[in-house]
Amino acid sequence: AKTIEDYHDCVRGATTRFNLQETEIRRRTAWSKLGYPTSPSEDRERLDRLRNCHEGERVFILGNGPSLVKCDLNKLGSEFTFGVNKIHLLFDQIDWRPNFYTLLDWKMGASVAQDLAVDDETIRFFPERFRGMLPTTSQTYWYTTRPMGIHIDDQFEPNAVRGIPSKGTVLVTAIQQAFFLGFRDIYLIGVDAAYQIPESVIQSGPDYFGTGTKLHLESTADDDANHFAANYFGTGDRWHDPNVAEMRRMFLRMRKGVERHGGRLVNATVGGELDELPRVNFGDLF
Repeated sequence: AKTIEDYHDCVRGATTRFNLQETEIRRRTAWSKLGYPTSPSEDRERLDRLRNCHEGERVFILGNGPSLVKCDLNKLGSEFTFGVNKIHLLFDQIDWRPNFYTLLDWKMGASVAQDLAVDDETIRFFPERFRGMLPTTSQTYWYTTRPMGIHIDDQFEPNAVRGIPSKGTVLVTAIQQAFFLGFRDIYLIGVDAAYQIPESVIQSGPDYFGTGTKLHLESTADDDANHFAANYFGTGDRWHDPNVAEMRRMFLRMRKGVERHGGRLVNATVGGELDELPRVNFGDLF
């Protein structure tokens, strides 16, 4: 088995010698060769100290769909919240910050590296693949990923120290991390589960998922209608076919996993097309 030290030996110096996008490509190549290395033991032990620290409480996981800003976000100031990816683009509209944050996608890590503030109290869960690339604070915790298997035990992991099976969307990771923290009532908002590829987007590569959309996408304008901000995937941003059908399958698996371990995963999104989870009216939760 490869260790995380073996992995970092392959990419040592990449962050300083290359720009972030080139670093992403180099690290992704190393990752594919070395598999899924685990975090050092001291990081696993530190992460384990967070287990069930919010036992019995509720949390709101914020998707980044356009419906997010249809919620009265002021109501979340006194709630536990979990943000992902480019949630920082929302910060000029709210006077609170998410308690927790995570990301997963290779391109996303390179995209947000220079935007992540280093002076807030948000607890951050970063995957090992980005160690040395992303700014860290005393509230940064490292986690490892593992392939998504076919059995429920290989699809939902209640103990993040053992590695998180992830597929389809970063929210799959956030849900498992929230459960690990002890939250048993997990509410999703801003999860529209619907995408339209603007005509201004440059498509390249194969139709990998058989969706009619090519795998590699590059925005040429700030015209993103799929997220709460038009510049979320704006001019020059690189992303990939979101494969919405796979997202929905993963949410259903997360529902089964959460319920199997005694929790609830509920969709409080305003509108949207995610019907694989039980729904509740956002306003009725307060």
